[in-house]
Amino acid sequence: MFKTKVSLNEKADLDREVDAIRKQAEQSGMNDPAIETFVETFRGVLSPLIKNGLLLKSQGSQLTVERVIKGRDYKVKLRFSTDEQLSFWQRLTAVFRSN
Repeated sequence: MFKTKVSLNEKADLDREVDAIRKQAEQSGMNDPAIETFVETFRGVLSPLIKNGLLLKSQGSQLTVERVIKGRDYKVKLRFSTDEQLSFWQRLTAVFRSN
């Protein structure tokens, strides 16, 4: 059984993330029909999260979602969040970059 945890945000590249998770599933030995089902489900869950995350982030809102995508041959915990916690140094350098 293929199991993994994935944490993403609104800056995620949908195609790159789908390709990466597909490779992990293939390396785990999952069969091809299960991989296709899983990848389409993963894409279907992630795509609207990225779109909504970008929209909400641009409006100053935050979004945190946790989903479990599971089937007979796989179980993936997906955490998606636009709530990015910046360190003190990241905030400080951002202030100087904006000037």
